[in-house]
Amino acid sequence: FPVTIINTRKKKPTMLLWIDLETTGLEPADNYILEAAWLVTDNNCKSLTDVYTQIVETSPKAWVQLSQTPEVLEMHRHSGLLEDIDQSKRVMRIEDAEGIIMQQLVSCPREDDDYIMVAGFSVHFDLAFIREHMPRLARMLSHRVYDVSTLKTASYSRLESNIGLRARSLASFLQSSRPVLMKNVTTTLITKSG
Repeated sequence: FPVTIINTRKKKPTMLLWIDLETTGLEPADNYILEAAWLVTDNNCKSLTDVYTQIVETSPKAWVQLSQTPEVLEMHRHSGLLEDIDQSKRVMRIEDAEGIIMQQLVSCPREDDDYIMVAGFSVHFDLAFIREHMPRLARMLSHRVYDVSTLKTASYSRLESNIGLRARSLASFLQSSRPVLMKNVTTTLITKSG
């Protein structure tokens, strides 16, 4: 699968890869991705793809890690992620999920010198996991990030922060992107998640 290094000299990205990852812990080199949710938009936050969520196949070491970190285990139990992992028939290798995201990015219209910025809530965390576990995808992305948590802290602190969804990939993604995507994308996202 050919990978193109994206030029980041333009003033703003052509596409935003909105992504949220659920993991077994905080350290990309030591922990695993359990679930990914993503959406591609243009720089005006108009959807270019549907919202996708994917349970990721993990190593048996992931379950050992979870059993050793009760707070992470409880968070994933409370959100329903562990139950969904147990019942999911759509489990995919991380390399295959990476390939799907890359294919979606490549299929979206853009110019040769356009670039793709990763976007989301505290997305530096997700980008670190992408660099470790999805290196081909990482090479397609700008080093710049569109961090909604910064915007929320600076500009949206008075907006309602709870939209009544469970806290995990898709819910976290929807909650963080709501003020930014507004009605262009929000209606579609909430409809697809329900």
